[in-house]
Amino acid sequence: MLSDGMYRTIAEYLDWAQQTVRQTLKRWQLQGLGGLWEAQGRGKKQSWHEVDWQVVEKCLGQNRR
Repeated sequence: MLSDGMYRTIAEYLDWAQQTVRQTLKRWQLQGLGGLWEAQGRGKKQSWHEVDWQVVEKCLGQNRR
C-alpha cells in the first residue's frame, strides 16, 4: 500500500479526493483492470456499448502499435 503522502500527491495531481484514490487503487488491486470499468447499476449510465468495443477491437487488430 502507498503512504498517505503518496495518496495525497496522486489526489492533488488528479484533482480527486484522497478517499477516491484509495478506493480506486483498492478496486484495481482486488479486481484487476476490470475493477476500474464502469459497474452496472451504479452512478451514471454506462457510456460504452457493445458496438464501441467492436470498433476498438477492429482498430486494435489493424494497428500493431
